[in-house]
Amino acid sequence: MNGNKELQSAVNILSGHFLFSECSHELLESVKDKCAFAVCSSGEIITDDSKTHCLYILLSGNAAVYTRDENRDFLLRTITGGDTLGVANLFVEEPFVSRVVALSEVRMLTVSVDAVRLLIQSDSTVSMKYILFLSDRIRFLNRRIAVLSAGSAERRLAAWLDSSCPREQNEFKIPISMSALAAALGLGRASLYRAFDDLTDSGFIRREKELVTFTDRQAMIAVCNLS
Repeated sequence: MNGNKELQSAVNILSGHFLFSECSHELLESVKDKCAFAVCSSGEIITDDSKTHCLYILLSGNAAVYTRDENRDFLLRTITGGDTLGVANLFVEEPFVSRVVALSEVRMLTVSVDAVRLLIQSDSTVSMKYILFLSDRIRFLNRRIAVLSAGSAERRLAAWLDSSCPREQNEFKIPISMSALAAALGLGRASLYRAFDDLTDSGFIRREKELVTFTDRQAMIAVCNLS
């Protein structure tokens, strides 16, 4: 992709992004030279503290988001094309609050701090959407805390499944191996499988290999005290 076509493609991507979809074409054109395309290979750390903070819009590929725990990695969520990273760290010169690792080749558009600042200052709808997005991330992290503080293996797994799958969806494909999931939840493999069996026997979920279907999600949330 040559330079001019790449920059025009950036404008098209921004116009289709939920944060910037109501911005005028002229405004998006004014920030296109503050955007760049990047590619990360499988296993590469995307949010590297040596890099300049920016907004990352994933275009293709998959990545895993981990807490920055020095003792062990705790999987927060997996992301794919269409997801956005870097919002919480964009305007602060602090280490990234999480570590994001590419699970496959990841192609993304990076939007500089200056570009986002200009868009926020020029269009009030962007600032409101930005606030709403941050609020949604806070709710997500509160649900993730339930995983860390959960007592039983069943509740820990239920909290992880609930916070990993958007509540408007009934199916969730587990993106990592059972061994990796057990380690992320601080469980043994046998305890993890028993937790799956318990949730299934209670009528909350149905599992076929890595595909989990919620059969009574609200009851699971209530019984496991996840709300």
